[in-house]
This record gives sequence, structure tokens and C-alpha cells, in this order.
Amino acid sequence: MLKVIFYIKAEKYLNGENPIFSKISYNNKSITLSTGKSISKERWQSTNKLRNVLKIEKEKVLKQSLDLYQLRIEKKFLELYKTDLNVSLIDLKKQIKGKPKLNIKSAGILEIFDKYNLSFKKRVAIGERAPASLQKYNRSKDLVKEFIKNKYNLNDYPVNEINGAFIYNLESFLKYDSKYKYKKCIKNNSVVKYFKNFKTVCNYGIKLELIKTLLTYMMEKSPLKMLYI
Repeated sequence: MLKVIFYIKAEKYLNGENPIFSKISYNNKSITLSTGKSISKERWQSTNKLRNVLKIEKEKVLKQSLDLYQLRIEKKFLELYKTDLNVSLIDLKKQIKGKPKLNIKSAGILEIFDKYNLSFKKRVAIGERAPASLQKYNRSKDLVKEFIKNKYNLNDYPVNEINGAFIYNLESFLKYDSKYKYKKCIKNNSVVKYFKNFKTVCNYGIKLELIKTLLTYMMEKSPLKMLYI
């Protein structure tokens, strides 16, 4: 849970007063940021850190400024949380200070399939894995490719946009709408196997730092959770 507290540095001065800093904590880690605001130590203590009913207009405005500052922190945090549950406080600090994390183009899920299957092919060549297993991963990739083309009319799908709806829709597509070598629909046991292959490829992408762990988290929340154990 994100926590934000404000405090003053009594040993420092800003505009003749003591500067107010914020301490932001999350997952047992914390950072500090200057708010750019200040107040005298005496007024900070006598107003119980601006928590009491304020009568001086300057202090009312200061309290509103700090409330908005905290709201901004929480908003930036939620924006980062949507793409990565393990929010980096360094990235949050950059966002707050106007230095956002670079938006690197996401890899496509089929691109990661290709990388994994190529690696798997090399293992088959030296006898570590069976050719039949490689065929199953190739078919898994072809089915996901068919789904993406059918559902989104795309040649690939960026992994940072894969969400719970994508997982649910893929499951439904495999069970009721897929076509492969003149066969339509896939039985539940086979769907289980293809989803296990899908997760294996995703874990491979995580190891290559092409996928954030949020994707695996969402898969665990699917009705198919039992498939990934």
C-alpha cells in the first residue's frame, strides 16, 4: 500500500522558513521529495502538521497545496501500477519531477513465440528435446496467431497491452471458434496444454525482460488458474 507523509527539516531554511518534504513508502521501500513549500517550525507544531482547523489563510492555502501534491503522487502511482504491480519508486520519482520512464516499444507475443521456438529447435537438434514437443509449440503459436488475426485483425499483439480480457477471449476462441487443419474447436484437455505452452513462452519472455510480471499475474486470476500450476 502506498503511503505519503509530510515532515519539515528543522535544520534547513527556505524563504526564511523550514522546507516541507514528503516521504513516499511502498513495498517496504521509501523515497523523499521536496514539496517546494515551507512553514515555520512553530506553526507546523502548533497546527499539528496542518491537521488542526486552520484559521490563517496562508496555512489553508498551504494545506490545499499539500493535498493536491499528495493526490498527484497517488495518480502517478496508479498510472505506473496499471502496467507493473511492482512499481519502482525511482520511476515514480521521475514521473513526479517530470522525467517519465521511457516508453519503449513493446515486443509482440508472436515475436516472443518465434524466439522461444527457435531456441527450442536448437535443443531438439542436440537431442535435449523431442521433435514432437517442438511441433506442439509451433501449433500453439499458430493458434495464437489465428486468434489475434481473427479477434483484432493484427499480425501481432504487444505484450504490454495483454490484459485479462485477452486471456479470457483466447480461451473462448480455442474452445469454440478455432480452426486448425480442417478441424474446428479444441477440447478442454487440449486447451489446457496450449495454455501451459503459452505460459512457458511468457515466462521465457520475462527472463529476457520482454514481459513484465503483470501478465503472469493476470493469467493467475483467470478461471484457467489451475492450468498454470
